[in-house]
Amino acid sequence: MSQYTVLIASRSLRRLPGDHRSMLEQAGCEVIDAPGDQRFEGDAMAPLIPNMDAVIAGTDHVTARVISAGNKLKVISKYGVGLDAIDLEAASRAGVVVAYTPGTSQVSVAELTIGMMFALARSILQHSQIVKSGGWKRIIGVELTSKTLGIIGLGRNGFEVAKRGHGLEMDVVYYDPLRRPDLEKDGWLTYASLQTLLSEADFVTLHCPYMPETANLIGEAELKAMKSSAYLINTARGEIVDEAALAEALQKGWIAGAASDAFVHEPPTCGPLLGLDNFVACPHAGGATLEAQERTAIMAARNVILVLQGDRPLAVANPDVYGS
Repeated sequence: MSQYTVLIASRSLRRLPGDHRSMLEQAGCEVIDAPGDQRFEGDAMAPLIPNMDAVIAGTDHVTARVISAGNKLKVISKYGVGLDAIDLEAASRAGVVVAYTPGTSQVSVAELTIGMMFALARSILQHSQIVKSGGWKRIIGVELTSKTLGIIGLGRNGFEVAKRGHGLEMDVVYYDPLRRPDLEKDGWLTYASLQTLLSEADFVTLHCPYMPETANLIGEAELKAMKSSAYLINTARGEIVDEAALAEALQKGWIAGAASDAFVHEPPTCGPLLGLDNFVACPHAGGATLEAQERTAIMAARNVILVLQGDRPLAVANPDVYGS
């Protein structure tokens, strides 16, 4: 008989083969897959939580009501790093540990970001459609070499993008509330204010977390401050960009193009962005590589096991639950 019961709420993790499930079972856990194929929004997970010792959540909402329904809940393990859908304060009040998985998908997110830059700069999607439709029209693009790459948010993902931009012989500048002189010392990475970065960069990439301070960080004023030849790439959170302002910027030529892997509503509702040729959209696929998913799954499972065995997880989002 299993000692613990673990609910896998993440729809991506439910479909993923690998060692994470056997790790949990060998640690004495009964693993239960949540029903359906949609992410849990609002309090929808609440009926599934009673008698669960742990839940592994993806982009699912884990609200105060969900947490209060967890009469045995000890740990919420995030399959990923974004924590805005989890009520950390409610978890701490209930004595529930919230663990997450930093550093497992940064390479994949960075590679997608660079891929989006190439797709925009060389009109790859439009060229493919032209040829598939029997045409042979070329769209003149731009090179990335010698262009200025502006990175907003120099965390793990941002720094991986910076390294790749440097490898492409781009001039790399960054803005982050926490300046990193230790990373600037080699001379290829330069700090700039947000306004300076927006006005000088040819490619602006977003890698900051979503929080009240970053909501609509990129709006009408910021888009108008960018070069008309510049491109915006968002592989962070949809709420960081004012989508209506971005659609207007692309339609009126304030900027040349944009790409996003994250939207305010996912999947996005039909709006002007989705019909624009100078906009590239992906379905929140930054971590959607075999390598990243396997690393994330193993860490998420390991965090569950550690907490259930009375140890501290590899990464904890609410350390106050331990009194520190």
